[in-house]
Formats: sequence, structure tokens, C-alpha cells
Amino acid sequence: MQNSLKRIRKDRGITLKALSKQSGYAVSTINNFENGRSGASPEFLRQMAETLKVSTHQVLGTEDARTNELPPRRPKFDFGTQEGSREAFHWLIENMPLEHLLERVNAILDDSVKPADQKLAMVKAMMPTIEKRIQALR
Repeated sequence: MQNSLKRIRKDRGITLKALSKQSGYAVSTINNFENGRSGASPEFLRQMAETLKVSTHQVLGTEDARTNELPPRRPKFDFGTQEGSREAFHWLIENMPLEHLLERVNAILDDSVKPADQKLAMVKAMMPTIEKRIQALR
């Protein structure tokens, strides 16, 4: 979620210092939210949205600031079956914000409990979708 604010700010070419001046919040407050070191009050979210001329949903990352579209609703999956779990996994990696998807890959690789072959299989399954989504950004 926090990276959505950073992405919106950078997409608009606004520095932390400029956003701080425009919004009235300290650079450290904004930076801490963008980097996941702190949460945000409803007033902070409202002010960021107002300053950047986006919705609070966009600041939170629940709506894409570039298209003003809500992410697709997740269909119901049967998590009791292997096929249902696989479908859910693929739906998630296709619809998750790219920043979050890359964070998830890092989390999988950093997991000290899962065996290396299991981590490799999970990341390999994600790579075609990640590559396709990165290509779409170019």
C-alpha cells in the first residue's frame, strides 16, 4: 500500500520535499509511510489524496491512479482443492499491484523455513506473469 503513494508522487514528478510543503506533513512522516515504517491516519490519507488530486483509494493502492480503475474483484476459489489454490495463485499474481508482487517474490526468497526447491518452484511459476506485466509497462 505504501508504495502506491511513492509511485503516484514519482509519476507526477513531485519530490518528497515538495509534497511535504504542499501537504503540510513533515518529509519524515511521508517517507515513513512510503517505506512502510508507519501507518497513516485518515486525515493523512485525505490530505495526500487532496494534494495529489487522486482518491484515497489510489493512495492506498486499492485503485490504480493511472487509470482510475478499481482492481478486478477476486472470484471465489475452492481453496480445498489443489486446482482451486492454483487458480487463486495465478489470479493473484495477474492482478496484484506489480510493486506488491515483487515484494512477495522477495519475501518468498527470504523465507528461511521453506526448502530451496519449493521457493524456486514458486518463483518460477510467477516469472512468466511478472515478465508479461513488466513488458506491458514499456
